[in-house]
Amino acid sequence: MHPPATMKGGQPPVRQPGTVNGNNPVRQPGGMTGVNAGRPSHPDFRGANNTQVHYGSNGQPQVVQARGMTIVHGPAGTRQVMVERPDHTMIVTNGARNGFVQRPYAVGNVNYVQRNYYVGGVSYTRVYRPYMFGGISLNVYMPGRYYAPGFYAWAYNPWATPVVYNWGWAGSPWMGFYGGWFTPYPTYTNATFWLTDYVISMSLQQAYQDRMAAQAAANAQAYPAGVTPLTPDVKQAIADEVRLQLNEERAAAQNPNVASGVPAFLTDNSAHVFVVSSSLFVMSNGGECPVTEGDVLQMIAPPPPGSASVNVVVLASKRGECRKGSGVSVGITDLADMQSQMRATIDQGLGVLQKGQGGIPAPPPAAQAQPVEAAYAAAAPPPDPNVATELTQQAQASTQAESDALNQAQQAAPANSGASTVNISLGMSIDQVVAAMGQPQQIADLGSKKTYFYSNMKVIFTDGKVTDVQ
Repeated sequence: MHPPATMKGGQPPVRQPGTVNGNNPVRQPGGMTGVNAGRPSHPDFRGANNTQVHYGSNGQPQVVQARGMTIVHGPAGTRQVMVERPDHTMIVTNGARNGFVQRPYAVGNVNYVQRNYYVGGVSYTRVYRPYMFGGISLNVYMPGRYYAPGFYAWAYNPWATPVVYNWGWAGSPWMGFYGGWFTPYPTYTNATFWLTDYVISMSLQQAYQDRMAAQAAANAQAYPAGVTPLTPDVKQAIADEVRLQLNEERAAAQNPNVASGVPAFLTDNSAHVFVVSSSLFVMSNGGECPVTEGDVLQMIAPPPPGSASVNVVVLASKRGECRKGSGVSVGITDLADMQSQMRATIDQGLGVLQKGQGGIPAPPPAAQAQPVEAAYAAAAPPPDPNVATELTQQAQASTQAESDALNQAQQAAPANSGASTVNISLGMSIDQVVAAMGQPQQIADLGSKKTYFYSNMKVIFTDGKVTDVQ
């Protein structure tokens, strides 16, 4: 039921879909002083056959609904497409061939959903259990297999001596991209700290692949990660959350087939830490701001009854769009997705740990028993042999559907309704201009000199800074 471990150059799982519903819409960033000042919001569009276009505060399309598809543009230029068929099958694509097909099934009187993922040419399945919280539908990850009690004890307790682990990341493009943000521990005293680095690295590897694919599609230059690293206290907070989830799985392993699937962060009245697994826009006191994969959030108190979102604190943000220490509001669905992704990645990491390779101490004999497959996983339908074809077809269909919807929205807009004042000044960075103007229609890249072409202007950069606007 689990994907193969992908440590040296492999691909981590595709991220969970972001929230797109009336209670917790995906948001665009705003409130960037000196960049978006004076820009009015682009009017949203509603047309025939439930065609809708929601624009962000930068005037760019953020969520498009057309022909039964929901198309979401993320902060890093990524594009996700979601479709639910009449039989409740859901197809989610990230790019042309990455994503999953989700189908419901039942074991006895308990409902589950199976996700057949296809990422980087590799297909694998996972099981989730639907859960309703205050009228919000969540799909919560369920481990497909459980280990012997001795293995969880070994993973939870300190190792006899610290170990140095060879991750095999040297020279990897993603590590160069995020090297200013993430540095693994030099040694590991137990599995919790190893799993902490595993969770962070898997998130960043997938984020890099998604970002490169999106930037290549837009013919744009990817921007580097920030230089402010994850601090030791933040990594310790992630490690503490990993320990909580290990405890949760160890308890569920005693009787896995009656596990409720209830997200712990909604019911245990404890603080929880979340590693952002899918970039999204959130609301802060200063307006909207983006969080991206690898950023870290902390929930101090559970959401109030009847709320679709919860207030959290930003513990770490790579680019500082959502300032460290600031409070933001995040959808409960998004937090559940983050926790499910962390849990699934921990499970994947446990499979690597049990092999005891790369410097990891070999588990004791009591911990080396083969994991036992859960009954709900064994009863899942066979994998979909056509998942790659279905994802490709949906990605192709969504391109035309989105183009038609945007053309309708443009034709329906009153004259000058989309006009806006954008303050572009000398010395601004490429990131600041893109935040204000959106992605350009074309880029002329001459090395240190780059020209970004927009419909009504071109912006010229030298060494990454604006030197002329025409």
